[in-house]
Amino acid sequence: MSKALLIIHLSSLDAYADRYGIDEAEALASRMRKAILEHKGPVYIVDQRWPLVEPHSMPRFELVNSVQLARDIEWRHWEEWMEWEKFLKELRSEMRRAGVSEVVLGGVWYDPAGELGCVTESVPILKRLFRVKVDRDIVGCVTAEKAG
Repeated sequence: MSKALLIIHLSSLDAYADRYGIDEAEALASRMRKAILEHKGPVYIVDQRWPLVEPHSMPRFELVNSVQLARDIEWRHWEEWMEWEKFLKELRSEMRRAGVSEVVLGGVWYDPAGELGCVTESVPILKRLFRVKVDRDIVGCVTAEKAG
């Protein structure tokens, strides 16, 4: 059994850049890049494949360019019209079949209070089959103070 790295909604890094600034998004993208390249197990990235819009897409663009050929990545496409819970349950089953037993979770958005965000919503679904750890270094957080 292996430990997988799962990055949720990579394209939402653009929205993170729009809300908190390019510098914050570049820092988050840099931490994600390091985690992706250094992770010893399988890496899964769920991405909405949003069109690139400067300047907010540049951190995502640079991250994708630096990792996509550097290691094997299981890319999964998700669209807003898809039911998130159903999509995640299918991905969870696929990961289980691949021998995953533990998940390190990153991506955008995560709420430490557990109230909103797709990373936040993913935790209980994934915990039904895996040990799950949210890596606070590689999540774009939204908090009550940031959301307000």
